[in-house]
Amino acid sequence: MSDSSIFFLLCIILCTAGLSCQSNVDSDVSVCEELIEWREWLEASSPPEVETDMPFYIPSDTILSPETCEYEYFMIESFVIDDNRIFLSDGKSSTLLAFSFDGELLWKTGGKGEGPGLFSGIGNIACKGDTLAVCNHAVGRVDYFDCNTGEWISSISILWPYDLCFLPNGNLVVVSLMQNDLVTVFTPSGEKVFSSGSWNAPGEEAFHFLFSAGNRNMRSTLVCDSVLAVNSYFYNWCQLYNTNSGELINAFKRELPFPEMEFEEINGVFVGKIYAIDIASFGSMIAILHRPPEDSWDISSRYDEIPFYEIDFAMVDIWDTEGEYIGSFAFPRGVGRILWHDGIMYGATDGSGELIRYTEITFDSERNLE
Repeated sequence: MSDSSIFFLLCIILCTAGLSCQSNVDSDVSVCEELIEWREWLEASSPPEVETDMPFYIPSDTILSPETCEYEYFMIESFVIDDNRIFLSDGKSSTLLAFSFDGELLWKTGGKGEGPGLFSGIGNIACKGDTLAVCNHAVGRVDYFDCNTGEWISSISILWPYDLCFLPNGNLVVVSLMQNDLVTVFTPSGEKVFSSGSWNAPGEEAFHFLFSAGNRNMRSTLVCDSVLAVNSYFYNWCQLYNTNSGELINAFKRELPFPEMEFEEINGVFVGKIYAIDIASFGSMIAILHRPPEDSWDISSRYDEIPFYEIDFAMVDIWDTEGEYIGSFAFPRGVGRILWHDGIMYGATDGSGELIRYTEITFDSERNLE
């Protein structure tokens, strides 16, 4: 090859690399600007009293999906991560599954039914040690399974359990609207320790007509080992309970950047707008995940030409246990479940059934990704 040919080839390579770098820079700036715009929109309706640097997240990789897992599951109703294993409940097949982080199926159990080890409305799950606890809505019980084998161990009777979590001492906290009290604490052997609390959100009298509308109507998370935060699909409202005494510590809401709607009765059926689709512990604070955008939400001019159902973002409010609003952030992909494990955020999409791992990012003074 002649010297002139080599020089020409080098020029092409350098130009291509330069265009690629410029494309990456433009992409980084676009991501940065979009995430900042989301945060500004979310916080504009009721700005936090103290300005705090909220995190920003972008998808890192997809750990699980029905396709890559050969359709052993179809959707993620709930998931937990423990000891390098991912446990999930599949609301479509009514099964409970365990995977490695490499996507290997470790075990699968359950199916539709009412007998031991079967599910009639599988819901949220919690893990501690070698035990998984699973909400079994329609049959009115919480089922215990062995984390290592998937074998059914035992059950606790409780009407329509919506959510649950383990306390540090091994006791189990279950949230249910159908019991006399909202929060019930059980020993590992299933004996009731105490129950307390009630759902006191404005307009809550309509809520009891909606209990069977889905498996996600109540959500809870444990914060700082002794504070249980509870919220609902249908309310911009959160209640905090002391898990040692059952005492109501706090209750709060904020003015959201999108319109709130009251319950209405249509042909004898109560219909409510969905506001919060999940709640999770964010260190010592509370993360409330809001539902995906709707066509009536005035988000940003950049989305004017995009149908609302194609806006693939999720939105989170952060609160402390004093009921103070800390701030908000958004991140790509419309997920219906969030979880922080070992400081890393994970999200599960509703429609596609993907489990996504996120990377926390920062911006420099020029709003470029660092």
